[in-house]
Amino acid sequence: MEVANRTHMDETLMNRQGVLDVVVVNRAEHRALYEKAMEGYKIQVIDVLTERLEQIKNNEPKRVSLDLPLPEDHTEDYDEIIGMLEANRADEILLDQHSYRTYILDKWGWTAGWAASNAVYWTAATP
Repeated sequence: MEVANRTHMDETLMNRQGVLDVVVVNRAEHRALYEKAMEGYKIQVIDVLTERLEQIKNNEPKRVSLDLPLPEDHTEDYDEIIGMLEANRADEILLDQHSYRTYILDKWGWTAGWAASNAVYWTAATP
C-alpha cells in the first residue's frame, strides 16, 4: 500500500526529542525492575544454598542443584533505540503503530514473558 493511501492511524509524526525522552524514562524503569529482580534472585539462591549447606552439615545430604533462571534484562534494546534517536538529526520522526506501541507505550514483544519470569524475583526482593 502506498503512503498516500494510508489512513492517518497507521503512523504518526512525533517530536524526536519527545520520543527520546519517553524511551529514556522507560529504560530507567526497566533497569530498576531488572535490578530488583536480581536482588530477589540473589536472595533465593542464597536461601537454597544455605538450606542445602545445613542439610549437609546435619548429615542429611540432598542433591545440590539450582533451577532458578536468571532474570531477563532487555536494557540493550532500549540502548539501541536511544542511540538511533540520538543519531537522528530530524526534529520529527514517523512512527508506525508497532513502533509507537513499543517505544511510547513500552509494550515490547518480550514484555509479557519478561514480566512473568521476573515477577517471582520482584516479590522475593520486597522486604
